[in-house]
Amino acid sequence: MSRTFTRLPLLARLYLLVAAADVVGALVAVQTGLAHTGRAIGSGTAINGPIFFLVAQLSVVTVSVTRQGCRAGTLAAALLVVMGLASVLSGLGDGSYTATLTVVQRAVQIVLVTAITLTIPIAAAQVIEAARRRTRTSIASA
Repeated sequence: MSRTFTRLPLLARLYLLVAAADVVGALVAVQTGLAHTGRAIGSGTAINGPIFFLVAQLSVVTVSVTRQGCRAGTLAAALLVVMGLASVLSGLGDGSYTATLTVVQRAVQIVLVTAITLTIPIAAAQVIEAARRRTRTSIASA
């Protein structure tokens, strides 16, 4: 593993995995006939999210990791928790997890959902740590 990659915070590394899984998912969806290019990119499939949601997630995670310890970073981490939950739960609502998929398609879906699921407690921990810091600061100044 490159030194630059390992220096990235865990949350950023996981979102790079999410991005890679989304891109691979879109490519596999198109190549296997699960969806046409426009649908795979625009609205997503059972094995990838829509590109606008991925761009939003990557933008928010950038703020979260670059502004960690600041209010903006905490708000971004909280938003990542909500976005992660929405992403995982949407698969339950739209039938993505029960869709008939090939082994390769299912493997891509599992990697994507697992990566997103792992980001939720890490982002939540960032929010909790910020709340603890604020509590300690307010107690110390009282």
